[in-house]
Amino acid sequence: MFTKWSDIESWIRDNNFVHWVFTKNKPGSSEDKTNDKIVDSNYYTGDFEDKLAMTKKYLLLNGGRAYGVAWDKPNNTYNGAVCEVWLEADKPAAPTQGVGNGFDADQLRESIRREMQAEWDKREYERKLADLEKREKQFEADKQSAIGLLTNYLAPVAKTFFASKRMVAGIDTEQPVTAQPVPPIQAAPREEPEAEPEPFTDEEADELFALLKEFKEIEPQYMELIRGVVKMAKDGNPMYGPAKEFILKNI
Repeated sequence: MFTKWSDIESWIRDNNFVHWVFTKNKPGSSEDKTNDKIVDSNYYTGDFEDKLAMTKKYLLLNGGRAYGVAWDKPNNTYNGAVCEVWLEADKPAAPTQGVGNGFDADQLRESIRREMQAEWDKREYERKLADLEKREKQFEADKQSAIGLLTNYLAPVAKTFFASKRMVAGIDTEQPVTAQPVPPIQAAPREEPEAEPEPFTDEEADELFALLKEFKEIEPQYMELIRGVVKMAKDGNPMYGPAKEFILKNI
């Protein structure tokens, strides 16, 4: 049984322990383990000396009575060396008004509080960082899924919206449609409505028609896809914007 802090410190140093735990109850006992742990060196930040200092503080704060288990490897949790601690002799006497004894309980509590807060902040930061990384990976997966679906279809399908320049009587043709001239019919002059301007130049119409023809040859469901893209655009589907931006950047 260790009755002085110097005994505990020597036990840890002489055996080159790198991980130690102190509990209220004896290891392996059947007593309630709720809030049983007093010290766990893995919880403390800082170097070896900082961990020793925090161990001493927590043992004193919890009455100086504990059971310890220590290991010479940081990740071991079994077959450790054990000890029993009773630090009553090391506990300072209650302070007498006007007489200093070198031990300030308020400072000790504040120091422990700051250390525990720092450890909590660290763990909370790590948890939030892991959650953020998980959300970012899921977002990227969803975005790539949407882009992968539309990349092969959206660019050529979007260009078919205006291919009506070469549609004559519901029939597609690559050659100009010609007909025998019809003799003019004499009629009284009347005001003709102003013809609507063509929306595209001849070069644009040629390219649109060629793209539509190519898309029809490689995609049997080209009409369903065209309807789907139009519906996505009209409905404001959230996948439409990222897919459109991706395609325009990679054309």
